Amino acid sequence: MKSLHLLLLTITALPIPSYASFNNEQIAAWQNEFSSPIQTSDADIATLKQRQLAQKQLQKLNQGHPLTPENLIFDQNRIAVIKSNAMRKINDPTYYESTHVYQHCATDIRLYCALHNQDFPTVKLCLEKNTHKISTECHQSLTHPHSGNKTIGTLLFHDIQIPEGSVFYRVNQKIGVSLSRPTQAMGITIKRDLVFWPNGAIASFTPASIITLNGFTLSSNLPVSLFNDGKIQSFYSPTTMVLNKNAIPPETRIYRKSITDEWRF
Repeated sequence: MKSLHLLLLTITALPIPSYASFNNEQIAAWQNEFSSPIQTSDADIATLKQRQLAQKQLQKLNQGHPLTPENLIFDQNRIAVIKSNAMRKINDPTYYESTHVYQHCATDIRLYCALHNQDFPTVKLCLEKNTHKISTECHQSLTHPHSGNKTIGTLLFHDIQIPEGSVFYRVNQKIGVSLSRPTQAMGITIKRDLVFWPNGAIASFTPASIITLNGFTLSSNLPVSLFNDGKIQSFYSPTTMVLNKNAIPPETRIYRKSITDEWRF
């Protein structure tokens, strides 16, 4: 109890701070700081303007003025530029082809065509002259100028697995796909290009090995074309084939124009 009494006496003996202990200059500095306007940065000003604009748009909604094109202000110069660019693309028959080639052949152009005039016809001609050097991706874009980008992940197309990294393209009314690696269809291992008729039937394919189809022996690594009913339209034989009393050398293209037509070579 005695120690508690001493503690209370000690506390009461401590000096109490007084504002009078601060000098007049310090107090004046504080008053000036509090009374001066708040300094804002450019970023703060931009944010404030965005908030004010958003507030105005909300006020329009609250007042029954929806955000229709009539209530928004469009830059007429920007609209004119957009229209001009769209018309330029529409009127330029090589626009999409050139965009595709420049995208997929950028490295090849730097390696083999850097010294050429960079207009599209000149670059395309240069790449075509170097087809034995250019990358597979660049060759694909030259062969199929209206193809898409590489697929992401494996997907099913007409019940056939299309490996990741394959590229779809259009051939007249047909849809083709350049396979990134072999796949299976009709019990056959197929590589390279696979083309479909509009009804989903296979129009052409390249077998990875020698196969037998419709009673014919077909070469590997060479394309086979089919009618939309699955009958063979053209093929290559791996061995000498006698047709209409003619000996046809191996890997010669054999074809017919219709199912009832005679085979030709």
